[in-house]
Amino acid sequence: MSNAFSGLFLVLIVLFLFIGFGEAIIVSAVIPLAIMSALWMMKLNDMSFNTITLFSLVLAVGMLVDNGIVIMENIDRLRFKGLNSTTAAEVGTNQIAPAVAAATFNDLSSIFPNYAYTGNHGAYIKSIPLTVMFTLVGSFFVAMTVTPALCSILLKKHRSEVVVDHKSPKTIGIKIVAILFIVILALAAFAEDGQVGLLSIVFAVIFGGMMTAKQFMKQKKLEDGLIIRKYSETLFTIIKRRKYRWMVVIALIIAFASSMALPVLGILKSRNVCCR
Repeated sequence: MSNAFSGLFLVLIVLFLFIGFGEAIIVSAVIPLAIMSALWMMKLNDMSFNTITLFSLVLAVGMLVDNGIVIMENIDRLRFKGLNSTTAAEVGTNQIAPAVAAATFNDLSSIFPNYAYTGNHGAYIKSIPLTVMFTLVGSFFVAMTVTPALCSILLKKHRSEVVVDHKSPKTIGIKIVAILFIVILALAAFAEDGQVGLLSIVFAVIFGGMMTAKQFMKQKKLEDGLIIRKYSETLFTIIKRRKYRWMVVIALIIAFASSMALPVLGILKSRNVCCR
């Protein structure tokens, strides 16, 4: 159970580090709702809550926020262009819904064959793909309904109209609370048997430092960060020049061929594992 909470805390840390504080809170709402919907579907399917299903939920925690993040970022992009939160939530969700549905069904189709195993092995692992699929289905419907609804309620202004006084005591207080929140999550995520050790302190310092840099580094209003700018420049260079496009394609073909050749060359060995 402690590993499950550790995984959940790490997912929350990543959310708050890489997207806005308010947006991260909205996306975080997907996690408990999707898990509750998965537990409800497990109950309807006469499944029990045990170590295997708990492992499956932990496995799916990192995947279930994907849909919410994609929808949230598209809504935020439209707010950046001047739409109010209600219109951005409606239009942004409609724009991205087919892609999100395709990605979700693709994940389900890749997991479903594991449910078809028979024998002792199939009986042992059957609950894993079933629980993961229940969680993904729940996250899809929550992301398509709850996420845009929360955006229209909690994100009132146009993003282009938001003016923040970074030197006001209120803003500084909010930033300090955000940093302390990340530090507490990191301490809890890496605690062993409820005890804060050296590993917890190290990662609390690392994540707290990253959050401090995010909150207090000077940045022009609505300007993309350094990483986004460098990524955009690199992507534009690859797309613009034909030579670079072919280099990327050739590199992908070589990587695919090399991975497929690993079992043939004996580098990646396979073993039959039987359940007793």
